Amino acid sequence: VLDPGLLAQDCYGPVPEVTDRIGICVTDPLILGHHADSGIAGGARGAVAFYTDLINALVQSGHKVTLFTNGAQEDAAAMAEVAADPTMDWHKNIGALSIAPTAKTPKELAHIIGAMKGVIAHRLHACIVAYSYGLPIVGMGWDQKLHSFFGLIEAQDFFVEDPKVTGDTLAGLMNAAIDRPAGEEARTEIQKQAW
Repeated sequence: VLDPGLLAQDCYGPVPEVTDRIGICVTDPLILGHHADSGIAGGARGAVAFYTDLINALVQSGHKVTLFTNGAQEDAAAMAEVAADPTMDWHKNIGALSIAPTAKTPKELAHIIGAMKGVIAHRLHACIVAYSYGLPIVGMGWDQKLHSFFGLIEAQDFFVEDPKVTGDTLAGLMNAAIDRPAGEEARTEIQKQAW
C-alpha cells in the first residue's frame, strides 16, 4: 500500500501562494542516528556546518532558501541553531534566507512545503508531500524507506547517501531536479495507486 501522504495535495488543496524559494527540511542528524539503517547524508559534519554549507551553495547558485521542519522539537532546535549562526546574517538581511513559521496543523505543514520551488530533505514525509505537490525534490538518505521512495518515483539520481556530501553537490542536484521534465503522468499514476 502506498503512503497516503502522496494524497496531501488532494487532501489539503492548493497552496494559497507559491514562492520562488528552495525549502530545506532541517533535521537533527543525532535524532536520525538513533533510527538510521545506513549512513546519514551530510551527517559527518554536524547540523550547523552541513546546513550552512548547503544554504551558502544554494544562495550562490541564485536561489532563495526557506528553512522548515516537520515539527520534531529536536529538529526545531537544530534549525534555530543553524539560523543563529553568524555566517547566515547576510543571507537573512538580504532576504535570501527565511524561516518558515511553525506549522500547527498538517494542512499548514503541507502548504508550507507545497509553496516551495523545490525541497531538499532527510525526512520521508517532507519528500512525499513535496512530490504530491509536483515539486522537484532531493532526498538525503539515512534509511531504506526513503531510498525505496526515490526508487518508486524513479528519482534515484536525486537521492544522496554520502555522509560527506557537500552543499555544492546538493545544490547541483536541486538545479538538475528543477530542470528535469515534470513527469506528471507518472505522478498521476502513483497517486491513483495511492487512492
